Order: sequence, then C-alpha cells, then structure tokens
Amino acid sequence: MRLFQSIGFYITLGLFFLGYTMVRAGLENDNHLFIWLGLIGIAITLIIYLFIILRNKSDKHKAENEKLKWISNLKKMGSKTTINLEETWHKQIYLNNPIENDPHESESLEAYVSPYLKKDEDTFEYIIEIPFKGNIIPYQFKARQNTTDLKIHFAIHKTTTLYTLKNEVYLDLEFLET
Repeated sequence: MRLFQSIGFYITLGLFFLGYTMVRAGLENDNHLFIWLGLIGIAITLIIYLFIILRNKSDKHKAENEKLKWISNLKKMGSKTTINLEETWHKQIYLNNPIENDPHESESLEAYVSPYLKKDEDTFEYIIEIPFKGNIIPYQFKARQNTTDLKIHFAIHKTTTLYTLKNEVYLDLEFLET
C-alpha cells in the first residue's frame, strides 16, 4: 500500500509540474490551449491533495472515535481493579528522544526500541509492568511527560484503575493528559 501511495504522490507531483510547465510555455508562446490545459492540470493536482488531506483527517477522526468507544465499552463491561502506581515498574522507549537509563536495568533498552518513527517529538513512549493477579502485564502508552515528571504524577495519584475484559486491557492514565 505504501508503494502505491508513493507512486501516486510522484504522479500527482509530476502532473503539477507538467501543468506549471504548460502554463509557462503557453504564456511565452501566447498559446491559450496550453495555458488552459496547464491550469486544469494544476487544479486537478490541488483537488487531489485537498481530497487526501480531508480523507486523512476523516480517518484520524474515525480512529479516535473507535478508540473512545472501545474505552467506554471496556469501562462499562470490564472488571475493575485498583492498581498501586508506586508498585509498577516502567521504562521509556527510545524514539526521537534521548534514552533515560534505569540503573536497575540489566539488559539493553535497544531491545524495546519501536520500529516506527514518531512525529510528535514532545511525546514519550513507555512500557509499564503492572503486577496483576500474580502475573505481570506489560502495558505500552504515550505521554507528554519525561520519566521524572511521570514518576511525580504517579507519586501524586498513587492509584489508578485497570479495566480488563477477556484479553483486552486498559489502564486509566487520563490524569497524565492534563
């Protein structure tokens, strides 16, 4: 799919420059047909980009709505467990931000590096290990706080709620969004 998107991008970009070249050539040679064909090519390119922008916004909005529905369903139907945040152990995943090493970490953090690039450089990704019914549940999330600020927020709030339903898990960390 990504290959088709990049090919489509280059075709659209080529259409834009073809239209621009046709307009320039039409103006230099006083050829109204070239001017109009160039303007049509440029207009088609702009319409395609407008369509892509609107579709991306719509997809993002749908994804956010689905996530909110999933969370609300999990809160209604799932079992609730109070989690002591001071008992959780967390590590930061390195993306574009510097790694804050944990002195108690015996293995390298590179094993947990996400393969995806992040666009928002102010966001950090974390993995929390939650003790739950004798097991440890790894929970991955994004937060705007660095590791020190995250520890402060956890110390202030002390507890949060873990919602579970079958294999779905949601840790209520909405206090980090403020």
